[in-house]
Amino acid sequence: MSHMGLYLPNHYEGYLLMVILRNVMCEVQVLKALVLGEEERGQSQYQVMCFVTKFQKGDFITADAMAKLRQKNPSTIRSPEEDRGKENYTMTGWVLLDRAGPISRHIAPLCSEAQDSTYARDVDLKAWAELPAWICTDSPQDYFGRGEKPNR
Repeated sequence: MSHMGLYLPNHYEGYLLMVILRNVMCEVQVLKALVLGEEERGQSQYQVMCFVTKFQKGDFITADAMAKLRQKNPSTIRSPEEDRGKENYTMTGWVLLDRAGPISRHIAPLCSEAQDSTYARDVDLKAWAELPAWICTDSPQDYFGRGEKPNR
């Protein structure tokens, strides 16, 4: 099994990576980033953004599996079997946090500071809509939007 990683340094061109959360049941990955503002340009000190994406369960090694590998041979240096390079995503939809619970109950609390800046890809929304009803009880179209953001 190969490990698919998100290769972002902790601090990169004004972005400070905060959290990567994976909900394996709904195949949801949430990246929460802190975007540092430029005070000399009159920007606020920071902005929080969240990016919600779908992942394949077989594309990463769980923390439990890694812990077992470390126990078995703690001095071994582990590296991915293959380098998949960088992944670029175009986020065309946004997440309505107050309605995101059926996709993952972790989205709203994790991204509470990103009410108007939590994004997803259309292809991911369609994939979540096809998951069995017992995993995600309502249609993602009811919880995610396209086009104009709602006025808050």
